Amino acid sequence: MDFKGKKILIVTHRDGDGIASAAIFSIMLKKLGNFPTAITSPQHVGFDKTVKERIKEYKPDLIVSLDVPIQSIEDVGIPMLVIDHHPYKGKVGDWEIFHDTKHCAAYLTYKYCSKFANIESASWICALGCLSDKDESGFKEIKSIYSKFYPMLKDEQLQSMVSFIASTKIFGEKGINYGINSLIEAESMSMPTTIFGSTPNSQKLMRLKRLSQKERDYWLLFHKDFVKIENKIMYYPIKSKFPIESYVAGTLVNFYPNLICIVSNNFVDGDLSIEGRTKLDVNLGEIFSTVCKKVGGFGGGLKNAAGARIPREKEDEFLEEIKKIM
Repeated sequence: MDFKGKKILIVTHRDGDGIASAAIFSIMLKKLGNFPTAITSPQHVGFDKTVKERIKEYKPDLIVSLDVPIQSIEDVGIPMLVIDHHPYKGKVGDWEIFHDTKHCAAYLTYKYCSKFANIESASWICALGCLSDKDESGFKEIKSIYSKFYPMLKDEQLQSMVSFIASTKIFGEKGINYGINSLIEAESMSMPTTIFGSTPNSQKLMRLKRLSQKERDYWLLFHKDFVKIENKIMYYPIKSKFPIESYVAGTLVNFYPNLICIVSNNFVDGDLSIEGRTKLDVNLGEIFSTVCKKVGGFGGGLKNAAGARIPREKEDEFLEEIKKIM
């Protein structure tokens, strides 16, 4: 694919894997002389209102979708490159698709972009995506590359970086852009650890991280007063002005490994944002996808982690449908 001269909009998932993927793709475009580019991300799953408004505003020649489940993407009549690892079935839009369920999106993005430019100096960013999505084989392979550039870079430092960039989603699209730009800045300085507050965007991100930790800790502290447990399902409705439901669900599943931990947040106008995590042998992504279709929402994800957005009045019905499946 020829990227030069094209007005490109990157649509990426709001987790560590998606952020790393967007940074890698942006670095590749920069090396090709096609930089900067616009970046946006759905609040939940697929091409939601946030993404559609950005498309309308930016009017791109090409959309690059990274780490967004393929079957949640709409055909908006614009040429599209899709790089993703989520399972999908059947024919989708007439797009260029680079897909593999064996590796995370950052790994796939790195492999794809390596065909167009030498981006070995960004291999450590790929490693962050692998760690974020627990792609162990991908991480092992990428480590052999970044170790040549950064032999002193420890796994513990990378884990801290993962936590650092993952916190960006707390502050929506602004935070996501801070995280992506922090990685791009660090790569240009050839010093990965500069993302810990030594670049302009990482300094902004440090302030956001401190606020997000306080908010998350508050809701975790009081969770026992409000959680409801029934049929192997732990449900925790929170009311936060920040989208911290994935953080809360991800932490609670460590406290309740024998349950499906579901956390909802009503910060979205008219809708509930829902995140689920589990260590049980069930396919939570398929469960969420099936139930959302029944209640007029949309959602999906992976086997042990899923997200959804549903009408607020469908909250009870959503939970009842999941209980039926369990």
